[in-house]
Amino acid sequence: LYSVVATGQCVDASSTVAVLPGDCDAFIFVPNAFTPDGDGINDLFLPSVQGPVVRYRLEVFNRRGQLIHTTDSVSEGWDGQVQGTPAPDGIYVWAISYKAVTARGVDQQRLVGHLSLLR
Repeated sequence: LYSVVATGQCVDASSTVAVLPGDCDAFIFVPNAFTPDGDGINDLFLPSVQGPVVRYRLEVFNRRGQLIHTTDSVSEGWDGQVQGTPAPDGIYVWAISYKAVTARGVDQQRLVGHLSLLR
């Protein structure tokens, strides 16, 4: 709720506006590179998920197509480790499956892309 008051020599006015959230689709931004080198900057591959997502799964694959990381939590990313060992620099494939419920109905998507791991 926002209120505005304007007063002056020739004006004396006020108004109130209510800003309500709208029906938005899910929006997922996926970065294309990260640097898990321990400097505290960009150390985690973590897609940004906004909107009405009710089911989510992130998978990361190595260049041979082997699944090396998976999570069902939008707040958990990949730290560049594979079974406790730093993964080598290179290109990795990610896949995100999600389900969102919007005013238009159920939306299920599978997104696929690649990312660069740089140390």
